Amino acid sequence: MLSFPGRVPPVNQIPFVGELRCIEVDQSGAPLSGNHLKGEATIVSNDGDASKYNAVGLLGEPFTNNGDEVLCLGGGVSDECPSGAEYQGCADRLIVNHFAEGADSLLFGPTSTVKTELTLVPCRADFEHQIPTKVVVQFLAFNEFENQFSTSTTVDCWRSFFLSDVGSNIFQIPTMQTRFVETHLRTNALANSGIVAVVEEFHRLDDEQARAAFNVHDQGSRATTDLIFLPEGP
Repeated sequence: MLSFPGRVPPVNQIPFVGELRCIEVDQSGAPLSGNHLKGEATIVSNDGDASKYNAVGLLGEPFTNNGDEVLCLGGGVSDECPSGAEYQGCADRLIVNHFAEGADSLLFGPTSTVKTELTLVPCRADFEHQIPTKVVVQFLAFNEFENQFSTSTTVDCWRSFFLSDVGSNIFQIPTMQTRFVETHLRTNALANSGIVAVVEEFHRLDDEQARAAFNVHDQGSRATTDLIFLPEGP
């Protein structure tokens, strides 16, 4: 019988900076594709304002998980994954619908501004050797006239940043020329990892601010396997 200890205990570092990954295991500590976990995160600012989003979850494949220290996300049979995929693969493409940077907020009116913060985390993780995963993320953005803009950035282990800090300001409204933008994100097909993402919007007018966090849309599944290496047991 499995035990359910409840919520993840609080961390000593306040504010918490980083990522949290939860993996379901059996009583021996072996990975288990039980699909019993659900997560939510709440971001609370110093002034008590809060925003909330759902954890990114990958379904487990109950008949191919061999319970070893290498978790196989998507893909096929390989030396590291003799049984094939043990979990659903990471998305091939992420899609974010957002305001152009500096556009006025529909909430606060024409003298307000909106900024969008993006947090990206590679799917691959090597907890055994403590080696961070580094990937190049490609952006393809479309304004309301379907004009295309492209840029890229590097993510090392994980990264949070405003879109205004990427790609020589291509996300700014003087470049986009429209209030709303649809941006597609993906790593190169030959990269050793896909990515997951969450978004937080900041609507500002003078000293007033409203914020909202949300999950992104995903499309397709990566053809290659993303690996998570767990520490070996005692």
